[in-house]
Amino acid sequence: MFFDWRDAMKRELVIRTADIGGTQCRRADIRGGNLEKYLATGSVNSPDELVDFVCGDLPVNCMGVAISVAGIVENGIVVQSPNISMLNEVNLAYRIERKSRLSAKVYNDMDGGAAGMFALLSNQGIKVRRSLCMTWSTGIGARVVDNGTIVNPGAEMSHFVIDKDPSAPKCGCELRGCVESLIGGISIKEMVIEITKPFIPAGTHPCTFLDQEFDSGKDWAFEVYFHAAKFMAQFLAVVMTTAVFQDVIYKGTFGMSAFSRISLLIKQYMKESLMVGMRGRVDGMRFIPSPDPENDALHGSAALFLKDS
Repeated sequence: MFFDWRDAMKRELVIRTADIGGTQCRRADIRGGNLEKYLATGSVNSPDELVDFVCGDLPVNCMGVAISVAGIVENGIVVQSPNISMLNEVNLAYRIERKSRLSAKVYNDMDGGAAGMFALLSNQGIKVRRSLCMTWSTGIGARVVDNGTIVNPGAEMSHFVIDKDPSAPKCGCELRGCVESLIGGISIKEMVIEITKPFIPAGTHPCTFLDQEFDSGKDWAFEVYFHAAKFMAQFLAVVMTTAVFQDVIYKGTFGMSAFSRISLLIKQYMKESLMVGMRGRVDGMRFIPSPDPENDALHGSAALFLKDS
């Protein structure tokens, strides 16, 4: 059984949690599933500055510190963070423990987000089946979660090739035609700009313009979303075949718009990529938005901390 915040509420447990990104760092104290003393700041300039931010104004009854970081994390060490290179090879858990005198654990941000999605839904009384928890934003991240356990922690699931065309776009991971290079938010944005640059109203984000034009029935917008649905379906079909899941729980700026518009089309394309015996699973698959996409990684890191303690 995954951690139930109601038990923490009874015991007044408090956990300092933080979500560290390339452009923003956020922290909060979590008591009984509720965020308290939320604070956000811009990017920090050094590991020491980050530790000071995370450990600032710690409550007296804090039982530990849980951090989520974008990048590869092993045993409290940030092995590599593409967008926060100053943390590469930094033993962040050790530095926080030395500063706070408390136990500290560091998780990959997608692990924290996936755990948070599951915990928040479960504690709202929503029955959560074995699910693919994912972010579809600038990049694409995903984890399979089964009864609160992350089946594939640390996986880079969107960086495998599904389009071997030599002209397929190249990703920052150095692969050409991987899932993220084809339908990550940056790729979709560039596609919209290439098609419609002279017509995008000043001050309107290209993906917002895409949604407006799709809702107005414009052919070019349908083509872009068909492209997104086709490759997302291939990605989901591969994951369903290898890891088996029943629902998709999602967040991300592009995903929040896309899934509500093309989930049925994605299901249709998925069936074309699956063996006959697995196609029935697609019919019952639900697309469920994260209850708190901005803060689920804060909740999830705290939940993982408690589960690992």
